Amino acid sequence: MYTGNDNDLRNELDYLHRKIEELVVVINQLTLLSREKKDNIVIEEIKQGILISKVKWVHFVKEYEYKGRTFEQFLITLSDDTKYYMDKHKDTKPQVEDGDSISYKIDGDKIREVRVLYDV
Repeated sequence: MYTGNDNDLRNELDYLHRKIEELVVVINQLTLLSREKKDNIVIEEIKQGILISKVKWVHFVKEYEYKGRTFEQFLITLSDDTKYYMDKHKDTKPQVEDGDSISYKIDGDKIREVRVLYDV
């Protein structure tokens, strides 16, 4: 724990520490869920608004420019055969692949705040 006199740094470190603790809780819940479902994770609400699912297929749709930035659009098919679009900056993470487990939020026909979940 930081014991210096820089209050801004102390506040930032405390904030990051709280976020890490929240992620540890989510990771533990996902680990238990995956053990129960034997890698057949179904959509479950882990935290308010955040959903978990397994990706069945990822299909590249198009590349486009918006406000001077290059984006890529993908069609993501989840394990329950629902389909959503995912837009992301070109060459950035997450690199979602077939078979990945992801957390996300639904916004109309798109998924946002996509995170690839890894076994710990």
